[in-house]
Amino acid sequence: LSVDNPSDAMLSDTALNNDLAKAQKIKCHQNNIFRIAVDVMSTLEKSLICRPEDASYAMFLKVCAGLQSGNRDSDYNQIVRDTFMSCCASGFVSKLVYNYFIDASDETTRNSILDNTTPLLTTKSNVDLKVMPPNWSRNVHSDML
Repeated sequence: LSVDNPSDAMLSDTALNNDLAKAQKIKCHQNNIFRIAVDVMSTLEKSLICRPEDASYAMFLKVCAGLQSGNRDSDYNQIVRDTFMSCCASGFVSKLVYNYFIDASDETTRNSILDNTTPLLTTKSNVDLKVMPPNWSRNVHSDML
């Protein structure tokens, strides 16, 4: 940019404003998709006809991880935590669910669930789900563990 040419500065300001507007639009779009995913998962969990299983939980956590990276507020963390705990209670924690939970959660959320009794499970590297409470995976096919 040249100080001698004020139109360059105006073009730069316009481009910056356009970029900010695009970023805000993307963030709004991501928040809408996240809310839709939350609504779908909530509906599945309440349904008497079609209950979520490991693939449902995994895909929901994948959406959370992908859409909310960098925008993880307390509501987001609580939703991820509640969803994973629901998955645990339902017995559908597979490697896929677990790995997406790690991607979607922050360290505080992971530690609140996994605490010091399962320190090897706080990262995705070489996950051995056999060290988890057995009831977390009681409904998962053995080839998914």
